[in-house]
Amino acid sequence: MSEIYLIDKFSSLESRIHKLSTYSKIIFTVLLLVLSLFTTSLLKLALIFFLTLALIKAAKLPLKILLKISLYPLFFALIFALSQIGYGILPLISLLRAWNISLLILFLFSTTNYLKIFSLIGKISSTLSTLLFLTYRFFFLLLEEIENRIKAAKCRNAFISFSKTIKNAGLIASQILISSIEKSEKMYK
Repeated sequence: MSEIYLIDKFSSLESRIHKLSTYSKIIFTVLLLVLSLFTTSLLKLALIFFLTLALIKAAKLPLKILLKISLYPLFFALIFALSQIGYGILPLISLLRAWNISLLILFLFSTTNYLKIFSLIGKISSTLSTLLFLTYRFFFLLLEEIENRIKAAKCRNAFISFSKTIKNAGLIASQILISSIEKSEKMYK
């Protein structure tokens, strides 16, 4: 079973952060998400990253597992960052921004039951709540597919040299991208 499914288990743990209200955790997370999205300062992004790590430790969550899970979206952010090479530190800012957002969302869902989160959002907008819930489900399905493809590639010794690793990582990324587009089109219909 994938480690990603442990998030639901983590949300039922007992810590001071777990006991905070859903509303306060959502507001705090959204604030840090907005700061991460709109800041262009590498220092501010690094501070948000280390603050999130400290919050994860304070919530008594397994840091190693959450860091590993948070790396999955970086795979796609890397494609975007590669297109920014030649623009100074912009690729690094893009990667750190994506990592912060991934880690913050993991923190929120690891400290709060997802039903409480979507219930609270549903009070604001049921349409938004439904869209976010579908995105939440799609995220887990996408991560599971990434994990399965990486396992299959490892079985075929796809990562034995640097050049094979780069080639096969690109193939996996393109297959996942095409698959996710196809799935989103099916959901749209």
